[in-house]
Amino acid sequence: MVRQQLLLEQQQQQQQQLHDDSTSVTTSKDGEISITDRFFFTAADPSDGSSEDKIRQYISAKFQAGFLKPYNYVNGYSRMQHFMETNMSQPSIIRILTTLETFRPTFRAIAQSLRDFDLLLVEEGFERMLLDYDHVFNSFGTPACLWRRTGEIYKANREFADLVGIPLHYFRDGRIGIYELLTEDSTVNYWEQYGKIAFDTSQKAVLTSCVLQCSVGLKERVQHDELSASSGGGGNNNNNNSGGGGGGNFGSPRKLSSSGAGGGNGNYNNHHNHHHNYPHPHPHHGVSSPSASSVTSSSLLLGRGIRCCFSFTIRRDKYKIPVAIIGNFMPTKPKDIQRQIIES
Repeated sequence: MVRQQLLLEQQQQQQQQLHDDSTSVTTSKDGEISITDRFFFTAADPSDGSSEDKIRQYISAKFQAGFLKPYNYVNGYSRMQHFMETNMSQPSIIRILTTLETFRPTFRAIAQSLRDFDLLLVEEGFERMLLDYDHVFNSFGTPACLWRRTGEIYKANREFADLVGIPLHYFRDGRIGIYELLTEDSTVNYWEQYGKIAFDTSQKAVLTSCVLQCSVGLKERVQHDELSASSGGGGNNNNNNSGGGGGGNFGSPRKLSSSGAGGGNGNYNNHHNHHHNYPHPHPHHGVSSPSASSVTSSSLLLGRGIRCCFSFTIRRDKYKIPVAIIGNFMPTKPKDIQRQIIES
């Protein structure tokens, strides 16, 4: 009882801190700036203080602007299943769904006990993790990326972008799923390995192998964007979280079955996240893309897989639910390693 009271007081203090930080008003000569502008100003130029203060300012401004919301994982599972139905064989789909069924009841039991504010704190923790990995990914040269438990990649380093031959700006805000960059066998292996330790708090890392290979839908999407950029057009940049493998209108997905995501996610199902409503950067939108020139020459986009030694680490929230997976990829063939070093 005492522990529950202390936890409640801590949550109330955190909620009040978020409110206090986000309601401070910045004014200019023309008057009060909008909440959205204040968020972008804070992100671009945080005030002086410790790293923790800057992170808190950023998250508070994002919350006040309405951009920080509990994440809708059901859309992520729908997008993944749509991709599987379009790109994978039925036996592989069954193996993956069977694995998901092993831990879904545990997830439901935990998720149904969480309140809206609890879910918001989970998303706040994920945002903090993304900011922390800015430094981590820039400090070592191993190709790496970070994705949510539903597979959407939210961060990658330059080495990973160069290895797979896709511009770095694609690896933001869940535009690409990790399953779009793995062969079918590697995708099945990943989910089976993940399922073994997803809720085993005594384990958090797996060392295995994989073959990186770009899916047809993603290949067409990137090539379409680069062609549009070179011709001065404004390529289609739809980023629907329930889309078929992130391919937008460029693939030829079959109709999504009425079964949807293959199961619910407890309270997480009832919330919508607006990350996927953001306009995403394109090379022709003024965003620098040093890796863009490698798109047409990448062996990955030409259809040849890259064999890698692959490890992934699961990061969990305070409720012991996996919130992020960090993967590291080391090519096993010398020429793939050499190509990755040269392009870096």
